Amino acid sequence: MTDNMSQILFYGAAVGLLLILEAAVWRGFKSSAKRRSDSASDALTLNRIVYRDELNELNADLACGRITQMQFESAVREVEHRALEENATDDALSVTAPIWSDCASKAILLLLPILALSLYFLFANPSLNNYCGTPNAQKTEQYDASYAKTVQKYLKESPKDVRAWVSLSNYHASRQEPSKALEAMNKAFEYSPRGVASEPGHILQRALLMLDTHDPMQSGNAMKEIERALTIAPEDTHILEIGGSAAYTLGDYRTAVRYWSTLLELIGRESPRAAQILDAISDARNRESMSFGSMFIR
Repeated sequence: MTDNMSQILFYGAAVGLLLILEAAVWRGFKSSAKRRSDSASDALTLNRIVYRDELNELNADLACGRITQMQFESAVREVEHRALEENATDDALSVTAPIWSDCASKAILLLLPILALSLYFLFANPSLNNYCGTPNAQKTEQYDASYAKTVQKYLKESPKDVRAWVSLSNYHASRQEPSKALEAMNKAFEYSPRGVASEPGHILQRALLMLDTHDPMQSGNAMKEIERALTIAPEDTHILEIGGSAAYTLGDYRTAVRYWSTLLELIGRESPRAAQILDAISDARNRESMSFGSMFIR
């Protein structure tokens, strides 16, 4: 199935679900209005029965002589007055309630698609389903000669496809093109601040791309990114090891010692790698002391 067909099916399903929701809400409003109308009708019928019984009792009392004609007429007028007042109230409710509910239901039905579209354009990214890569995708993906053109063409149609940007970055990294790879990874971070941009593996990957550009300004940003990755995953031994090597290469021996010392604590001194890490720490400390001493020699 092509990507275009997948997107058509996605939008078709979204529209279908929205129409079903609209129909359900409209049916609910209609049912509610009908229940209110039925309740008002039942109440009116009950009131009529009550007033009829009261009039029958007054007629019976008049016939038996328990009340006078004047008392009868006064009581009848009172019942009629009360009936007129209650009927007027019921009529007002039966007129105003449907008007309000009809306006409210139409407003809600109009706002539903607007809200859905707003949320979609703010947060949704259905094109994420079209990519199945991993943070180490550059090690597993196979690229052909037309791969870059194909992805770039696709990104013109779906510029927010985060995984496609990551895949393009991996492609350029595999071809030893760190500047292009970094540019693509930056796009992925821009479109996925709470996803790719907060994943330690991808943060480290971007930091290494920064170092590979050999740009002094990017080197400082790379170490900041490594620090950020460790803030999210402070016990990630891979980040500690690579971060120590990056700091050592940049001449930041103190940071290298800090990273490698933390790494040694995590893996334990009995680990087969402990001796190698101890040698690296010792070498970094010696270079740090030599750098510190050279400041006074000058």
